[in-house]
Amino acid sequence: MDEVAGQEEYEWLKSNPKIMKAGKMICRLMNDIVGHEDEQKRGDCASGVECYMKQYDASEKKAIEEIQNMVANGWKDINEDCMRPTNAPMLLLQHIVNLVRVTDVMYGDDDDAYTIPLKFKRLCHFIIC
Repeated sequence: MDEVAGQEEYEWLKSNPKIMKAGKMICRLMNDIVGHEDEQKRGDCASGVECYMKQYDASEKKAIEEIQNMVANGWKDINEDCMRPTNAPMLLLQHIVNLVRVTDVMYGDDDDAYTIPLKFKRLCHFIIC
């Protein structure tokens, strides 16, 4: 990363720009959508799905739909920051976007390839072949 980012870029990242906020939100919410049921069975703390359901007195289906909308809006924020001139080099922005893309691969299509790695293994095999 030293080739991509110097002190100025680290300071920019520490300011928590919109692209970082959106990326972190997407990662958290996509994980919550696919893992919230198992997490509740294990007695983990409430996920975004449970919090939304409680705060808005919503069904699980409605909560997931709204969280998926939040994820879509997060991608819009990422795209907006990538299209807008910034002091951050494009290569740094690409690294951020690629990390969020991995989340989409791991948790997209309501799959949890992190917890159930066989799903990810099949995906990798498909991509390589």
